[in-house]
This record gives sequence, C-alpha cells and structure tokens, in this order.
Amino acid sequence: MKKSRVNKIKIESKKALVVRRLDWRAPSSRINYSILEMIDDLNDSKLERASNLAELESLLNK
Repeated sequence: MKKSRVNKIKIESKKALVVRRLDWRAPSSRINYSILEMIDDLNDSKLERASNLAELESLLNK
C-alpha cells in the first residue's frame, strides 16, 4: 500500500474520532462542522506538502 494511502486512512480515522468526540460533547452541529473544516484544511495542506516533497525527491533522485 502506498504511503499516501496509509496517511489518508489515518487521517480519515482521526476525523471519525473527532466527530464522535464532538457529537458527545457539543450537540450543536454548527460547532462540529466548523472544527471539522479546520481539521480538513490542515490535513489537506499536510497531504499537499507531502506530495510536493515526494515529487521534489523523485526529481532530485533522477
């Protein structure tokens, strides 16, 4: 399995855990979604950086 696929699976499981915790603590769905959007933005930027680094590494190793 590719490393990026593993990372995506880990991120998805962390999101699910956060959703469960937020559902238990804060019944307001507006709060849940705003926090989840922030998490999504952070994870997307991390995945983007990781893929950019992988591309750069592959170019340097040629």
